Amino acid sequence: MTKLQCAKPPQASLYGLSLKAVLLCTFVLFNWAPALAQEEGRTNEDAIKLQELLIEASREKVLGNYESAAKILESVLEKDAENSAASFELARAYEALGETQKCLSFAEKAVKMSPDNTWFLRYLADIQEGAGQYKKAAATYERIVALSPNDEQNHYRLALMYVRAREIKLALGVYDDIEKKYGISEELVRKKHALYVGRGDDKKAAQELQRLIEAFPANMGYRHLLAGFFEQIGDQEAAREVYQSILQLDPGNAKAQMALAGQSAQTNEDLQFIRELRAPFLQADADIDLKIARLRPFLEQVAETGDSSIANAALELSTILEEVHPFQAKSFAISGDFLFLSGRKEEALPHYQKALELDKTVFMIWEQVMYIYEQTFQFEELANFSEACMDYFPNQPVVYYMNGLALYHLERYPDALSALRQGAFMAGGNTMAAIQILTAQGLVYEAQGKKDKADTAFGEALGKDKAAPPTLSRLASVLAERGENLSEAVAMAQKAVDLQPGIAEYEANLGWALYQQKDYAKAQQWLTAALGHGGQRSPNILERAGDTAYQLRQAEKASRLWKEAVEAGGASKELLQKAASGKLVEQ
Repeated sequence: MTKLQCAKPPQASLYGLSLKAVLLCTFVLFNWAPALAQEEGRTNEDAIKLQELLIEASREKVLGNYESAAKILESVLEKDAENSAASFELARAYEALGETQKCLSFAEKAVKMSPDNTWFLRYLADIQEGAGQYKKAAATYERIVALSPNDEQNHYRLALMYVRAREIKLALGVYDDIEKKYGISEELVRKKHALYVGRGDDKKAAQELQRLIEAFPANMGYRHLLAGFFEQIGDQEAAREVYQSILQLDPGNAKAQMALAGQSAQTNEDLQFIRELRAPFLQADADIDLKIARLRPFLEQVAETGDSSIANAALELSTILEEVHPFQAKSFAISGDFLFLSGRKEEALPHYQKALELDKTVFMIWEQVMYIYEQTFQFEELANFSEACMDYFPNQPVVYYMNGLALYHLERYPDALSALRQGAFMAGGNTMAAIQILTAQGLVYEAQGKKDKADTAFGEALGKDKAAPPTLSRLASVLAERGENLSEAVAMAQKAVDLQPGIAEYEANLGWALYQQKDYAKAQQWLTAALGHGGQRSPNILERAGDTAYQLRQAEKASRLWKEAVEAGGASKELLQKAASGKLVEQ
C-alpha cells in the first residue's frame, strides 16, 4: 500500500498543493475502507458518512489543522471503533501535535486491528524507536520480517533495534541470518566487527575482518582494516604480519611501506624511520594525508625540542611532497612548519606563501606568515599582508592586532589605534587576543606621549594574565626607555625570555633594560642573541647593539652596527650622527 502523503506543505505553496494532497489522501482512504459498506448492520449511507468524515479529517491535516483533524477522527472511532484507518490517521495527527503517548496508543490500536498491514507496523516501529522503546520496536520488526522476509532492509532494521535494546547476541543472530540469505558483504562484516569490538571480543572481531579478506582477497583495503585493528588493540606483531602480506601481494603499496618503516632495529630510530619513508613518499598515487600523518609526530617533536637533525631529515620528505603533490597547499605548509619550528623563519616564508597561492582558506597559514613578518621586523610587509588578510578573515582579532602593531612600528599611530580598537571589538572572550591588543595599545599611547593611558593599557593586560610574555617584555622596554623601575624592568624582561626563548624582540628588550642598568656586558649578550634570531632587520636593535659595543669600548664594532642600522632603514637624527661620527650621541 502506498504511503499516505499528508504532511503539512510549505505555507507559501499551500493553495497549489492542497487539492493534490487531499485527492491522494482520498484515494488511499477509499482503498482502506472498501469493507465499510459490507460490515454487518451498516447501511451504505453510514459508510458514506464515515468516508466523508475521513476525507474531511485528511483535508484538515493538509491545511495543518491537526487538532480539528483529531476531533473528526475521534468522532469516526466513536461511530466505528474498529476502523483501523481512522486509528492510524489519528496516531499521525497526535504525532504532529507532539503527543507521543496518544500517538503510540492509536498506532498500536491500528496494528491490532490490521496485524498484517506492514505500513502500519513500520509506522509503529518508527514511533516506538523515537520514544526509546527499542525492545518493543524490535518485536514490531520481528512481525515485519515475518510478513516481508525478502526485504533485506527489514532485517537490518531489526538488528539495529536489537543493538539499541542492548540485545547484542540477538543482533548478531540476525546478521548471521542476513549472511545466509544474501551472502557476505562489507557492510555486514563491519557491523558484526563493531559489535564484537563493543563486547571486548577482539578475537572474533579480527576473525570477521579475516573472513572479509578471504571473501575478497584482491581488495587490499580490507587487509589494511585488519592491520589497523591490530594496531588499535596494541598487537603490533600481528599488524606487521598483515602489512608484510600486503607487500607480498602489492610490493609498491605505500601505506604498508609507511607502516613498516622504522621497525628495523637501528641506533638512531627516528632518523631511520624517516629515511625508510622516502620510497612511499615518492609515490604520487599514495594519499598525501597519510604521508602528512606520518610526519606530524616529528613536527611535534621539533616544536618541543628544536631538534635540527630531525627537522632536516623531515624536510627531505616534505620537499618530496612538494615535488610529488605540487598542487596541494599542505605539501608546502608542512615544509614551512618544519622550518619555522626549527628557527628558520625566513626560510619558511616562501613555503607558506606558495601554500597560500594554492589555498587562501586556511587561516593558520596566514597567521604563521604574519608572525614571521612580526618576528623578523618586516613591518611594511606585515601592514600590507594583514590588511589583505582582513578580506578573507574579517572576524579574526589577531589580524587587527598584527595590523595595528605594524602601523605602530611605521609610526602611523592614529591608524594603529583604529585597527586595535576594531580588534578589541572582535576579541570578545578571546583572552590572548585581548592581551595582545591592550599591550599594543600601550605601546602606541607611550609613543604619543600619553603615559597615563599607556600605563592603564599595560595594567589591564597584566590584569588578564600576569605572566603574558608580550606584555612583560614590552612594558619592560617602556620602563627602560623611561629609566623607571629598572630592576623590575629587567625581571619582567627576563621572565618573558624564559617563557618564550628565541624571540629577538624579547631578547633585545632584556638587553636594553640591562643597558639602562649599565650592565653592558650582559646587555651585549642579549642584544647579540637578538641579532642572531632575526634582529639584524631591526634598525632599533642594531642601533642599541652599537650603543652597547661603544660603551664596552668596541668603537669599530659600534660604528659598523650603527651603519647597518641606517642601511636597515633607521633614520633618526641621533643614529645618523652616530653612524657619521663613529661616536655615541646620547639622546
